[in-house]
Amino acid sequence: MLKQIVRSSDCVSAALESSIAHEVEAGVLVPLNVIGMNLKTSAGIIYRKDRMLSPAAQKFIDMVQSSTTRAAKQPRSRRKMEKGRQED
Repeated sequence: MLKQIVRSSDCVSAALESSIAHEVEAGVLVPLNVIGMNLKTSAGIIYRKDRMLSPAAQKFIDMVQSSTTRAAKQPRSRRKMEKGRQED
């Protein structure tokens, strides 16, 4: 919905790159990289309270929690370095 508002008006908005990738590739939206602005996002995992998780779902949650805990403990400069290696 927010993308539609930006597309049909003179409005600007913040968005995750992944959520606007198609529009950027099509030339409909243009990203503006703001130097020095360090935006952070947060996300979570949701599931139905009244249902049991499958073993695969529980394993996935465990893996996500483990990786985010490890990432949070790393110094910021090391996280950037590792991200750069993944992009190679």
